[in-house]
Amino acid sequence: PLLVWAAFILVLSLMPPSSIPKSSIMGIDKVAHLIFYFVFVWFCMVGWHVPLSNALFLAVSYGIVIEILQHALTTQRQFDIYDIIANSLGALLYYVLKVFKSKLNSR
Repeated sequence: PLLVWAAFILVLSLMPPSSIPKSSIMGIDKVAHLIFYFVFVWFCMVGWHVPLSNALFLAVSYGIVIEILQHALTTQRQFDIYDIIANSLGALLYYVLKVFKSKLNSR
């Protein structure tokens, strides 16, 4: 599932923006980034049993690579630091929830 999810993110990220449905909700694309990378970390943890810190590193690194590829391989997409921030926040959200759950379970 992780590789399929990573491929899904890659394809969506390299598609022309005109191929992706538009939304009138401001910032919805950043929410999508957050969700995609939250799920990415989840697949790392559940499917591949990657340690949490490594899953976090993989997700953030993958998000950066995607942004670089958008700049290098497409003319309709561009490098966006705010996408990297949203990707990283999604990965960090999984981390925070996992740590919070762990602390609740240890009581």
